[in-house]
Amino acid sequence: SRIRRSSPNSRGCVTNHRINPVGDLLASNGVSKKHSRDKFIPAAIWSLSREQQRLFLSCLYSTDGWASLGERQHPEIGYCSVSERLCRDVQEMLLRFGVHARLRYRPKVNAWTVDFSGAEDIIRFADRIGILVLEPAAEL
Repeated sequence: SRIRRSSPNSRGCVTNHRINPVGDLLASNGVSKKHSRDKFIPAAIWSLSREQQRLFLSCLYSTDGWASLGERQHPEIGYCSVSERLCRDVQEMLLRFGVHARLRYRPKVNAWTVDFSGAEDIIRFADRIGILVLEPAAEL
């Protein structure tokens, strides 16, 4: 990692601060150091290109989302968060891609979900967004 600057701390000792681009990005967009329930999609994400928003949603679903067949073999794709605002933002961003999702509060887990199960919405999501799949770890 690269060193950004050296500066004296409160005891006069020089410390090195490492560059953390993700941390800097979160801080500059008002998202860092917030409780999970207070998270939201920052304005900078809303102004990105359609392709970048697609990648954002894909990454979001690959970490906190799900795709399943459900209890009676009915497919469903969803996202879960304790932040109502974040879920509403996700729902709105999905709509930009033509995916109609419902927002629901789950009192048993004190969280919100954004999910959809209609064939047309699932196909649109798969075609226009998708879920980022990471490469499996290399075998030793």
